[in-house]
Amino acid sequence: MQATTEAVAARANAFSVDVRAELVRYLHRQAPGSMIANLIVSGILVYVLWNTAPHRLLVGWLLAVAIVIAIRLAQVAVFFRTDPPAERIERWAIASAAGSVFIGAVWAVASILFLDPAQPISIITITVILMGICAGSVVNLASY
Repeated sequence: MQATTEAVAARANAFSVDVRAELVRYLHRQAPGSMIANLIVSGILVYVLWNTAPHRLLVGWLLAVAIVIAIRLAQVAVFFRTDPPAERIERWAIASAAGSVFIGAVWAVASILFLDPAQPISIITITVILMGICAGSVVNLASY
């Protein structure tokens, strides 16, 4: 009886590990599209705010976005090249979460740098873009 219970527990644990690994794989499959969308929306923000914010700040911020996205895309490429086994996928989940933190931080910096109460276009643009990014993130990140 105990051997059967242990076997069932082992199978349940293996199943749980496999499901978690597939969720992390799904998360990585979604990342490239999300990162490209982030880059496009970043360009739109810079375009809209070009006449209301300092150009060097806009270009510097856009460069920071591009660097974070390039690092994240490289991480995703390495993930798929190595195809980690289910038992070792947890570190990739943590790396993905860290990538989300960094891109979120870059967008937080945009709010600090470019949100100007005297410029309604900055308030509207940043608010709408951040709401869109949050909504898109829920869809992309809900699996994990």
